[in-house]
Amino acid sequence: MDQNPTPSMVKDMVYCPVIAWIRLKYNVAEPPTDSMKAGRNVKVEKGKGQVLAARNGYHTLIDEVVRERSGVKIIERKAFRARSIDRYLAQLKTSLYIAARSIRHVRRAELVVGERKLEIQVTGEILEEGGKLLEKATRLSASDKPPPTRPEPSKCKWCWYSRFCPHS
Repeated sequence: MDQNPTPSMVKDMVYCPVIAWIRLKYNVAEPPTDSMKAGRNVKVEKGKGQVLAARNGYHTLIDEVVRERSGVKIIERKAFRARSIDRYLAQLKTSLYIAARSIRHVRRAELVVGERKLEIQVTGEILEEGGKLLEKATRLSASDKPPPTRPEPSKCKWCWYSRFCPHS
């Protein structure tokens, strides 16, 4: 089943392109992990909550949208710390790409990973990166062959998708 990739799938692609390919091609997803469940149970202030943004066939579910004097800020939250936040930054950039085309005056973004916060100013370069990541994920989903990858035993050993992985 082919579908347009989401920022969540881009996050998976940065972590392991085969996971994104499996999700896109076979429409399977791992059961919710403890961190996914914890993220859903985060208390949100009254009047704030998730916002769906869509543009040109892409969509994203933004954790929080805050209207400030200088414009709009979108916030992506992750419940637990991670060794590397690269995949979360990729997810945020693709969400920004979509949000900037469907929500007026998006000027800033914030990535919250555990207790750590990272602020990003929206620039043409950031939006271009988000667009390129979505294009890359779109090409990945159009391919009938899984992407080549170098398996990393530390990741593959615990990977739920290994049962579908053509490289294991």
